[in-house]
Amino acid sequence: MNKIIEIIQKKENKILENVIYCKYYISEFGDKNIIIFNNKNDVGQKIKKIIINKKEETNEKIKKGKYKFPNNGYFYIEFHMDETLNNLSYLFCDVKNLREVSLPSFNNNIENMAHIFDGCCFLKKINFSKSFNTKDIKDMSYIFKGCESLEKLDLSSFNTENVKNMSNMFEGCRKLKNLDLKLFKTSNVEDMSYMFESCSSLKALDLSSFDTENVTNMSNMFSACISLNEINLSSFNTENVINMSNMFIVCSSLNEINLSSFNTENVEDMSNMFNGCESLNEINLKSFNTEYVKYMSYMFSGCKSLEKLDLSSFNTEYVTYMSEMFSGCKSLNEINLSSFKTENVTDMGNMFSGCESLEKLNLSSFHCESKDAVEDMFKDCLNLNELECDNEIIINEYNGENKHSKRIDLFHNNLNKYNLLGYHNPLSGLGIGFGNYL
Repeated sequence: MNKIIEIIQKKENKILENVIYCKYYISEFGDKNIIIFNNKNDVGQKIKKIIINKKEETNEKIKKGKYKFPNNGYFYIEFHMDETLNNLSYLFCDVKNLREVSLPSFNNNIENMAHIFDGCCFLKKINFSKSFNTKDIKDMSYIFKGCESLEKLDLSSFNTENVKNMSNMFEGCRKLKNLDLKLFKTSNVEDMSYMFESCSSLKALDLSSFDTENVTNMSNMFSACISLNEINLSSFNTENVINMSNMFIVCSSLNEINLSSFNTENVEDMSNMFNGCESLNEINLKSFNTEYVKYMSYMFSGCKSLEKLDLSSFNTEYVTYMSEMFSGCKSLNEINLSSFKTENVTDMGNMFSGCESLEKLNLSSFHCESKDAVEDMFKDCLNLNELECDNEIIINEYNGENKHSKRIDLFHNNLNKYNLLGYHNPLSGLGIGFGNYL
């Protein structure tokens, strides 16, 4: 397509501003009356003329962004835009037949590009002119969401200094193998949630140039980046982030991660943060301030390779959900929870289920008043034989199909350790609770 553009430009002896060049493929099967642009923001009013295969088409033939193609094959379309155009949002959203597009410079500075290529699942190439000006754009959310066929993306011309929203920007770019964002300026960005979600072919990501001082939402930022094994977040300032839920969920190839720059003093949600990071063999979270965190459920669930975990710096005073927090951590044999306060926790169900390598566990700081909150807390902890706590414990035993509770007072005879092997141990999926609820 670039050669076609060059020929046109040479012929007219000038660079064609305000003209968007597109390549479409029309299948021989199915309806040929298809969408060629999305008119959600009345962008059609900003199109002065449309040329299809060098023939100008009338407005009567193009209604609500649809055009009836005469036959199948490739078609080249030029959109000649009005000089007052400043909004490109949704322009090609869900245009499935788009294969290639070139964006030129525009007379007016573009202010919004949100959703411009959202859902263009067969789009293979995007060419941005070097003079394509993005300095006034505040919203870049969902720009490339669902562009499953894109393998390369050159964003070196992007000026992102005024952007506030980058949420879902590259979500679902499954074939994108490399992404150079070193020139991105992100000091004004507030939302980075789902930014790289399901970029399943990305193996490395260097975000060391990112300034995240004003970001409040990082939920699902790297979720399902299943090939990612190298990530640089050394510049991340997360002091204003409130939501980190699902941030690295199912980053299954990630074996190490440095989060020493993270300031988590305002985070409220860490649920599922490392869920499914099955290759992660160590993680240092000593710098984490969890004073205001409310949700920690599934936080480390499925971290199959973790052997040790020191959470002695965690403040869990306001946490209400810890269900399945360590479930499926089958290699975990050492865990420090000495600082945990659980008075406000309403759900610890399956908290350690599947931790089959745990032999000893110190829960002396734990307290729980709700019997329902501890359902199957130690399910399938096949080697757990010693539990230390300061409260009495309740072992839920099974007699056939009926379950009853047995109360064990750990302070009897000044004992503060109890060997579970002499009882119906949670090895077969029994729940253990703490408190005085019986």
